[in-house]
Amino acid sequence: AGMEMAGAAGGIGGVFCALFGAKLLPGAELVMDLVSWESKLHGADVVITGEGRLDAQSTWGKTVYAVYKRAIRKNKPVVALVGEVVDVGDMDIAVFSVAQGPVSLEVACKNTGLFLRQCAKELGKLMSALEGGRRLL
Repeated sequence: AGMEMAGAAGGIGGVFCALFGAKLLPGAELVMDLVSWESKLHGADVVITGEGRLDAQSTWGKTVYAVYKRAIRKNKPVVALVGEVVDVGDMDIAVFSVAQGPVSLEVACKNTGLFLRQCAKELGKLMSALEGGRRLL
């Protein structure tokens, strides 16, 4: 029989459960609780998160989905800066690919920091343009 959260990434955790009675917890949710994420969310107008690849598996416990769920419960819009967009599933989320055009995985990985900074800068310009109730045409 299968054990939830004891797949490829949770295999060692599954062993600890079987041998020592450990309890498996969703990592993103645990870290968000440990850093009091909800209290930081209170003062935010927009939540920005990131993910290497946004795909069907993103709703299976990845951080981007945990952030999305908590933000939406508080009526906060969510923006995701991602390396690759395949599928956003049922998430009502604004997605920006940080890749600067079609690039190889090697180039994307080598330049992640640069690409992310450039994308964040452009997102910041957009948000500044919309301050004060300005609307897009």
